[in-house]
Amino acid sequence: MIYVNIKITSPPSQDYTNPYYAFYGTLDDACEMMRGSGFKIKESYQDVRSTKFESHEEHKGFLKPLLGQLDYIPAEFHEEFMEDAYQVFLSVAPRDDDENPCWSSPLVYFKVEK
Repeated sequence: MIYVNIKITSPPSQDYTNPYYAFYGTLDDACEMMRGSGFKIKESYQDVRSTKFESHEEHKGFLKPLLGQLDYIPAEFHEEFMEDAYQVFLSVAPRDDDENPCWSSPLVYFKVEK
């Protein structure tokens, strides 16, 4: 999954930079989607946004909205589930220069005309 950020340059002042839009596919797929929607791509590039967390609790708080399974698990098991999910994330998470786990999201930026 990549996140798409769109800035429409013509007509001016239409800015869709927040929020990012989730898109399942590659940069080429995203370009094809934009062209298929009638946009003329002026510029596109891909980047990675990394998010670092100061504490274990802050990190778990970030993961919580991503875990829709919590809607189906009784509340008394949420903390145990969150801890298990956090440990799984730690086992596969990329690391920053200090070897701390971080969250990385690929982003695609577009400047387009309609």
